[in-house]
Amino acid sequence: MSIIKTRYSEIDIFKGLCILAVVAIHMSGIILNNGTLSISKMDDYYLFSVITRFCVPGFILASGFVLALKKLYINPIPFLLNRLIYIITPYLIWSVFYSYFWSKLNGVPLNLKNNLLFGTA
Repeated sequence: MSIIKTRYSEIDIFKGLCILAVVAIHMSGIILNNGTLSISKMDDYYLFSVITRFCVPGFILASGFVLALKKLYINPIPFLLNRLIYIITPYLIWSVFYSYFWSKLNGVPLNLKNNLLFGTA
């Protein structure tokens, strides 16, 4: 079964805009936490924040569009298991790594089960 890979430049442009919006959201948070934003500019900040909030749903929309076009998996179970392993493996590795070093740096006992189960690493 040969798979024809089609690249949609519109999706790439949309994902690029979403990336810029994520960067803008994080930059605006730094400005807000820095205390350099005057009261008169708060309306502009909130308007900017609302305008850039499309990025996360946009990434979900673009990913769903691309996955729907692929139709590689007739049975969704192998696809979902593959995605689960793809997501869980780095999560477990980095959570163990981070939990260990965080507990050593802060002098608290390592509670790995709680950190992995509740995502508090």
